Amino acid sequence: EMTTKACCEAGKPVTMEHTDRGKEMKLGEFDVYVSGDVEKAKAPVIVFYDIFGFDHPQVREVTDRFAEQGYYAVMPDIFRKKPWSLESFPPPDKDDFKKFLARIDETVVDDVALLKEHFKEVGLGEKKIGVAGFCWGGKWSMTLCADADFGAGFSAHPAFISVEMAEKVVAPMVLCPAKGDVHCEPLIEAMKKKEFGDKCLTKRFDNMIHGFCAARGNWDDEEVAHSVEEALGLAFNLFNSTIGQ
Repeated sequence: EMTTKACCEAGKPVTMEHTDRGKEMKLGEFDVYVSGDVEKAKAPVIVFYDIFGFDHPQVREVTDRFAEQGYYAVMPDIFRKKPWSLESFPPPDKDDFKKFLARIDETVVDDVALLKEHFKEVGLGEKKIGVAGFCWGGKWSMTLCADADFGAGFSAHPAFISVEMAEKVVAPMVLCPAKGDVHCEPLIEAMKKKEFGDKCLTKRFDNMIHGFCAARGNWDDEEVAHSVEEALGLAFNLFNSTIGQ
């Protein structure tokens, strides 16, 4: 509930100047945005966008920045070109919104299996995968970090996460909640009991709105741009010291 409130209060997406450094391609029947040199990549990374979907410049920019760190970064269009509609934001009917997310959840597992196949096909099958997710994608970052194929996870302004989920992770995570988002300290405490616990951390951005690293972030604002760099910097440090080794 807390997250939904923070999400609704953060307002509609904003746009920004961005030129894709990656490209769109088809993977089976769905679209993915891929960025980075697969031949030289240190490891694959999956990026889960927020509820506004595949076309927003910020999430493409984030994917490109992971690529610049030396990863083969892939952002799948889980929503199949049907993100939550801007006309219905904030959601007038919370039940409709929950049904939308439940329907999406049913497809994610198969989509991740397709991505794993793709990573094998391009020669990255032996590598541990990194995962980054925003808002509802934070839930999937944490869920996938309980899968032994994954080696590191990051989420900014995560939603629908819990201590129970944190207890199951087998890979270290960095969590960066914003104003009004869930308090992540208890989740990190649960992770700190694990062998990789010293790599897990949370940094709260109370000066930022929910969504600042994704479609709601006005990156033309210097303070926002700096916060995005700081949050992504924590993610890069984690990924570079784990899957990027």
